[in-house]
Amino acid sequence: MGPLDVGALAVSLNAAEAGSLVLTLPEVGSLRRGGYRLNLFADGLLVPVGVLRQWAADQGLGRWGEPGTLELPQLSPGVYAACLQERRGANVFASPAPEAGLCVAGTLSPGGTLALSPRPAQ
Repeated sequence: MGPLDVGALAVSLNAAEAGSLVLTLPEVGSLRRGGYRLNLFADGLLVPVGVLRQWAADQGLGRWGEPGTLELPQLSPGVYAACLQERRGANVFASPAPEAGLCVAGTLSPGGTLALSPRPAQ
């Protein structure tokens, strides 16, 4: 597959390099009641949850699997961070805060699977 030309940005992904990200979350209702939202960062850039769901749908996996689990296949290798941030007063574009216990991060290797399970702070 050749590079995808999107103006000044060219993106190239060899299908053999693509990996899967598996997000396991607490029950969605408890997250809402607790005032948390999920933010995913890919190499430091925020990826909106709607984009994640659409990507999963485009790959034929358009809904949450077992309760609280979403697999996102065919992703570029890189560093991913899944963060549960408080909705109230939070800046959605703020950097993840792993030291606050709200983010988990890892590196998706070429052809690999990365499992992330963020949990609200206790």
